[in-house]
Amino acid sequence: MLKKVLVLFFIITIFSFMWSESISVGSDDKLIIKINVWGQVQKPGQYDVEYDSSIIQAISKAGGFNDYAHLGRIKVIRMVKGKKKIIKVNIKNYLKTLETKKLPKLENGDIIYIEKNAKKDWVNFVTFVSQIAIIVNVIYILVNSTK
Repeated sequence: MLKKVLVLFFIITIFSFMWSESISVGSDDKLIIKINVWGQVQKPGQYDVEYDSSIIQAISKAGGFNDYAHLGRIKVIRMVKGKKKIIKVNIKNYLKTLETKKLPKLENGDIIYIEKNAKKDWVNFVTFVSQIAIIVNVIYILVNSTK
């Protein structure tokens, strides 16, 4: 048992030197990493997740997508050997097939960025304009009906 604890301590020590972000051990002796979830989620921020968690689990921790999330345009931004690597993820495709191998496993320090769906803004604009048109039409009818 002592050997296992020492080996686990050694592994954790090596991981902590490899990454500037902190890695810890959870209550179930699983490695816990820090990731950031930004963009179109309910609660953007930094979260602790188990090592090798999926992007779905991380987004769920952030409260899930908000109404403006573009499910086809999600990026995982990761530092690899001092260079930024961007992994593009399409959750729409995952939802069609439910194949988890299409989703990247998260690593310590990953940033998940969910882009805004511009179509939602357009729908809101059209709805607003149609409501204004209805109000103008009612005013026009009221003004002309009194003549």
